[in-house]
Amino acid sequence: QVEIYNDIEESSVIAFNIKGVHSHDAVMALAEHNIAVRAGHHCAEILHTDVLNVPSTLRASFYFYNTREDVLKFILAIKEVIKFFKEVGLCE
Repeated sequence: QVEIYNDIEESSVIAFNIKGVHSHDAVMALAEHNIAVRAGHHCAEILHTDVLNVPSTLRASFYFYNTREDVLKFILAIKEVIKFFKEVGLCE
């Protein structure tokens, strides 16, 4: 249900979307779970429109101060958001 657009093994930043859900809707839903991610073009509109062929993406950034629990909370929140959007018929 999640489309990842970059090689996450070489970066602490993940560019992704939840399939069928606009990034701005997803960012608001994740905020309800106290997950802070960014939505938009991230200063790369041409990349989004001409290469990725998506209107925008979500971006999550991790760093050495993030704990394993932070990552697990992030994953669980993504699963909850997918579940919500499936229930309302927006998620693929």
